[in-house]
Amino acid sequence: HLKVPTVRYTLALLQKMERRGISREEVERVMLSGLDSPAHSDRKARVAVFPFNSYRGGRWYDQKEVRVVYIEEPSDRIFVFTAVARYGRFS
Repeated sequence: HLKVPTVRYTLALLQKMERRGISREEVERVMLSGLDSPAHSDRKARVAVFPFNSYRGGRWYDQKEVRVVYIEEPSDRIFVFTAVARYGRFS
């Protein structure tokens, strides 16, 4: 069983995540089971694809890809810079 790291967010990011349709639970799932993805500088990134099967913006999408950009902090903490969602079919 993998341990979910303590994840820190800014209020501005939480507001953006809400507009983008991303939950905190999805970010945690990306951190636990997502694949490493390229990132700039000292930042890291992970990405995962989830079933969506719903409408967003008046269009039907089968899947949602969530990409999380973060840094690792001391004591197994993660600071999330951004989380971005793309909707479509990815697999």
